[in-house]
Amino acid sequence: MEDWEIRDFMVGNTRRWIDDIILPSIQPKTKWNPFVSRKVNILRLRVLLNRIPTHFNLANRRIDVPSILCPICDLHVEQLDHLFVKCEVAARTWNEIFHWLELDRFEFESVQGLFFIMDNFPINSKKKDVVDAIFCTTVWYI
Repeated sequence: MEDWEIRDFMVGNTRRWIDDIILPSIQPKTKWNPFVSRKVNILRLRVLLNRIPTHFNLANRRIDVPSILCPICDLHVEQLDHLFVKCEVAARTWNEIFHWLELDRFEFESVQGLFFIMDNFPINSKKKDVVDAIFCTTVWYI
C-alpha cells in the first residue's frame, strides 16, 4: 500500500483558484446594488458576461431561431448592444430616463459603456446607488 501525502485543503484557496484561473475576468468589476432585487443584480452580471439569450447568441449555440433579427424593430441583428442600447425602443427609453433624472444625455454605443457611465457618475455615493438602481431597473425593463 502506497503512502499518500495529505495536504491541507481550504475552501477559500479553492474558491480563489476557481475565480482566478477558471472564471473569466470581468472588466469593469460588477457590483451588487442593495436597492434592486437579486434578479436585477444577476441580470447586470449576465449582461456584462454577454450571457443573455439574444437571437444572435442562441443561433451561435446552434439553437434554431426563426430569425436573428430584433423582434422589436426587425431591422438589425438582435445582439446585446442592439437590444439594450441601439434599438429604437431602447434608445427612446434611455432618452426619457436621462430627461426624467435631469441629466445630460451621455452617448454610449455599448452596454459596457452604459455601465461605465453608471460607475463613474460624478455624484455622491448615495445618489449614485439610486441612479445605478434606476439604470439597472431600466435594463431589466428593456
